[in-house]
Amino acid sequence: MEDYFGYDVVLVMNITDIDDKIIDRATERNISFNDLARKYEKEYMDDMARLGIKAPDCMTRVSEVGTHCPSAGVERSAHPRMRLASARLLQYIPEVIEYVQTIIDRGYAYAANGSVYFDTVAFGNAKNHVYGKLVPSNVGNTGLLAEGEGHAAHTSDKRNSCDFALWKKSKPGEPKWDSPWGEGRPGWHIECSAMSGSSLKEFASGTIDIHSGGWDLRFPHHENEIAQSEAYFDFRQWVNYFVHSGHLDIAGRKMSKSLKNFITIRDALKEYTARQMRVFYLMHRYNARMDYSPEGMTHAADLDRQYNEFFLNMKALVRA
Repeated sequence: MEDYFGYDVVLVMNITDIDDKIIDRATERNISFNDLARKYEKEYMDDMARLGIKAPDCMTRVSEVGTHCPSAGVERSAHPRMRLASARLLQYIPEVIEYVQTIIDRGYAYAANGSVYFDTVAFGNAKNHVYGKLVPSNVGNTGLLAEGEGHAAHTSDKRNSCDFALWKKSKPGEPKWDSPWGEGRPGWHIECSAMSGSSLKEFASGTIDIHSGGWDLRFPHHENEIAQSEAYFDFRQWVNYFVHSGHLDIAGRKMSKSLKNFITIRDALKEYTARQMRVFYLMHRYNARMDYSPEGMTHAADLDRQYNEFFLNMKALVRA
């Protein structure tokens, strides 16, 4: 978008490091959730650097103290090889609390037993608001809703089955912060809304042009992000375009350690160059499932070789 279309792009990447799965895994390994999150964040950033992926302009973490972006000063604490000299790292617990309180004040959330829940019925009944824009058919899907909730404090405290946690009362041993509703931690969905809303509010009062993410995040995660963000800003439409990327298969099957068909980027780069892998990605539509296979990578390597030979021939002709 920047190089081809000449657009002025500000890209924000959210790190939701206060997450039920992270907390569970850290407890299993007897380490802090912060140490676990930083370990895998670094591995991810290393892999992106190896692939030559351009760095985001701003990285936000829920748990880390920092400054505001994108207009504030630069904080150089990201991976050096990611060209992140211009990235800023932030901490968003105060913003999350303010975000939740504003939604309560607008009448779209309620506190119950130390937790806070988003009231999907009140929101859906309000003028200019709709719950279930992205995937209407999934509204009420209890399995997906439960997966999105993670460790909800007490589902019996909800007024409606589709309501979701904005703030969770912390259980013993879990990370916790003081709030008007007691000691607790943010829900998964509110983390993303608070971080993106605060980071980009200077551009269009909080409206976002493009919001990206995996295909599996459409419901309930992005659906709930839309609802709580439109409740907070009192917007009819918060995001102009959602771009949902497809998933990776290995030889026709979903990549999984349990199926023993798991491969890391760094392992793949032992056989192929970063450029060959990038050509391979470009051979697939962005929102389709992508099948990683030796045959596909051989095709990508052949294409890469053809391009290299073409440009070498062009350089030779220009010199002549």
